[in-house]
Amino acid sequence: MLVKVNYKRYFIGFFLTAIIITSCRQKSQDCNVPGGYDFLLEATLSPANTTYSIGDTISVAMEFSDTILDRTTGRSFVLEDWGFFIFTSIFKIDNNPLLGGVETNFDLLVDDVFNMDLRTSTSEDLEFYSPNFIYENNTYSLAYKFIPKEPGLFYFRLGVTPNDNQTFEGICEKVGFTFNSFVELNEGADNNFEFVSESLDTSFQEAIFHNPEERYHRFGGYSFRVIP
Repeated sequence: MLVKVNYKRYFIGFFLTAIIITSCRQKSQDCNVPGGYDFLLEATLSPANTTYSIGDTISVAMEFSDTILDRTTGRSFVLEDWGFFIFTSIFKIDNNPLLGGVETNFDLLVDDVFNMDLRTSTSEDLEFYSPNFIYENNTYSLAYKFIPKEPGLFYFRLGVTPNDNQTFEGICEKVGFTFNSFVELNEGADNNFEFVSESLDTSFQEAIFHNPEERYHRFGGYSFRVIP
């Protein structure tokens, strides 16, 4: 079933709750991490095309060491067997308002080991998939595929947020620090960002164009067209 999304309200609520995780600590008062930790996580979407045909297979993969770069401090830290909240969704943006409903437009292929669950946002009737990382040999991994079955213009996103109440060696333990993450898709490519301007939903355009780095690229944004 296609799900109509109130995009302005979605961006205000979901972005704030998805990317800001607060962890209160009270030990060290000598360090300074402005804005909190912002861990860089790498992902790939392949083949990285602008246009796919119905029936093509699109692969998404994440595989990275538990020694992870923090974008705020420029230092790397070992995040050993951490928990993360992962959400992935695809919107049909050649509609006004844009439409959610991954299952309507795509077939999903994923190994059961990743526990890919279909969930609904508590603030919106918005469906998204929430898988889990596999952590083995000091490496996090995730992989799945999706196959288009309807034509249109689409926007894919992949967000990863560290769970709260976690720590690591060398942490700055000030009160009110936050754990954020930035999903760098395809080594920081533009990932067909120009397709956003073709969306028929002006609220969606305004939300993305207001801050592309935070509202498109941080969540592994990727836009593409599907043809018959």
